[in-house]
Amino acid sequence: MRYIINKISILLLLSSIFVACQEEIDDYFYKETETTVDSDIMSLLKQNADYSRFVELLEAYQIDTLLRKGNIFTFFVPNNSAMDNIKQGVLEDKDLVEYLITESYVNLNQISSHALIQTKGGKFGLIKAAGGSSYTFDDVEIVKGSPLANNGRYYEIAEVVQPKPSLYEYIAATNPFYRNYLDSQDSIYLDKELSTPIGYTEAGSTVYDTVLTTVNLFEEAYFPISQEFRDRKATMLLFTQEQYDRALDIVSENMSIPVENIPSLWQNDILMPYLITQSVFSNALPYTAFAKGRAKNILGDSVYVTPQNISPEYFESSNGRTYKFIDFQVPEQLYKVNDTIPMVSLLFSKGSGLWGWKEDVVVTGQKFNPVPLGNKFSKFDDNLLIDMGNNFRGEFSLAYKHKNVFPAKYRLTIRFNATSVTGVFNIYVNGKLYPVDIDDGYGPREDFDFYDVKERGVISSVTNVYYPYDIKFGGFCSFEILVDNITEYGDVEVKLEYVEPSRKNRSKCGLSLDYIALQYYENN
Repeated sequence: MRYIINKISILLLLSSIFVACQEEIDDYFYKETETTVDSDIMSLLKQNADYSRFVELLEAYQIDTLLRKGNIFTFFVPNNSAMDNIKQGVLEDKDLVEYLITESYVNLNQISSHALIQTKGGKFGLIKAAGGSSYTFDDVEIVKGSPLANNGRYYEIAEVVQPKPSLYEYIAATNPFYRNYLDSQDSIYLDKELSTPIGYTEAGSTVYDTVLTTVNLFEEAYFPISQEFRDRKATMLLFTQEQYDRALDIVSENMSIPVENIPSLWQNDILMPYLITQSVFSNALPYTAFAKGRAKNILGDSVYVTPQNISPEYFESSNGRTYKFIDFQVPEQLYKVNDTIPMVSLLFSKGSGLWGWKEDVVVTGQKFNPVPLGNKFSKFDDNLLIDMGNNFRGEFSLAYKHKNVFPAKYRLTIRFNATSVTGVFNIYVNGKLYPVDIDDGYGPREDFDFYDVKERGVISSVTNVYYPYDIKFGGFCSFEILVDNITEYGDVEVKLEYVEPSRKNRSKCGLSLDYIALQYYENN
């Protein structure tokens, strides 16, 4: 009996504590509310004819069905007059409605300064205390509040608050090309964490009950511009669709090709990645951040910017800020190729003084150990040496590629050492054999003896200028070929094919190359 009495006493004590705590909770959350009603928010709204326009939107997008799920909501409600004066924003009406609803109870009295609330659409709205009993929602006055209903309450706002679009939504609404590029970066992959192993193949590979996940490669690499955050933002410098079209017209004129023939592959794989690295930055930057002419992009790299070419006016998005270029142009170096490839860059170290060819280099015939050879006269400190030994009569060819080249005429420059190992070679560009003029009075040969330059020099097929050998360059010299068979956009293959030993240098066969350069020829 004593045990029962003690137990009842404890229960009474706990009940009194709970009631007291509940009173404190009610006072903390609901002390602003003068009255409560046994009704739901939609019923309260429908009782006031001045909210009929907003109620129509709620019903049109079936938002009213949310209220049947038993959750607590706060609505920010414009009256009919405010709805009549609404200005068309970037986003649709459903986005607007979802921005004016939050699945939580908002008590203004508990906001001493400001608070970010997450709305039903995922965006964040800003409530600020404006002094006294005044509050604003995204700088729009909150006029009054409703009684506390059984599923929340509503506040009337003086104007319709337009939700800010995300960076992606803003780009999608204003620049079709940029939007299409961003959408093209969606990639689908197997999510192994969500996929269930269901067996194995004959080779022992796991078979999954596949769950595929889509990621956007742009957002993975730079910034998730379609997502909403409380405290994370980015800044983007944007061109308009009209500016982009004009920039492509200039490319078309400079390259003498129709604008519709400018390769989409180049636009997506070369142009856009370059522009993005120059125009996406962390945080919501003020215009003064570009004043020095350099800024760190979102990858942490320092890039050049031209403040005079950026409009100081910006558009504030929900997850960042955008500035517009005043005069947008495509840098010429992106399409007028000037690609110098150090020949040693075709190698990778195997260790212990051994070197191998990189994957995209094609070498046929007899295998040699290529090495980088230090030389103060080499433009890149090292030149590529392939020593074939004495009187080599076997087969050998070396081919590599210049990437992403527009159709046009080009100057191919080969710089080599004429006093080192040499040989007679055929020189091909995209499969076409290019003869080299030797200044020996007998006209061009199909093959080219690198050693002949030491005694006779060469005549450039580009400028028709004679290039004599000069010992003061340490035996290094160069010649040029006018390449006229690049008719399609893509990679250009250069191949050096060994023919036989040099006629006057048979004991020292091979190649000693500094660099090969492919340069757009301005006199197209």
